[in-house]
Amino acid sequence: MMPLRLITLAVVAALSLGTAQAADAHWQGVATTVAGAIDGVVTHFEAGDDKSARAALTEAYFGRFEDSKMEAAVRKEIGKDRAVEVEGMFSDIRKAMKAGDGAEMRRIASQLKAALKTDGQALDAAKVPADVYEVNQ
Repeated sequence: MMPLRLITLAVVAALSLGTAQAADAHWQGVATTVAGAIDGVVTHFEAGDDKSARAALTEAYFGRFEDSKMEAAVRKEIGKDRAVEVEGMFSDIRKAMKAGDGAEMRRIASQLKAALKTDGQALDAAKVPADVYEVNQ
């Protein structure tokens, strides 16, 4: 009976450690998800599907970046100026796509993905919770 208890304790400890590590990388995971969505924007644009590229960019910003509360976390923890800078990169991607400037769009997309990665790491290091704010605060 004793070995079964030890095995059970080991499994519970391993699962707890994995959960803690996952919580420590929440914002990095969000950043990776948003960066993947940005890659989709680039893929659609390079395939000549401007409509899908625009829709993917809207989804990346509103459905991934804002909806995950990363924008709010950046604004609260890193600062308003950084939040405005990152939001501006989404806008600049749209402008480059509208101008048909694929090289500029890819440059900004790369810059945005790097910023998201940096900010995700900073938010995780600061232990900013996933629910950085509650509704009506």
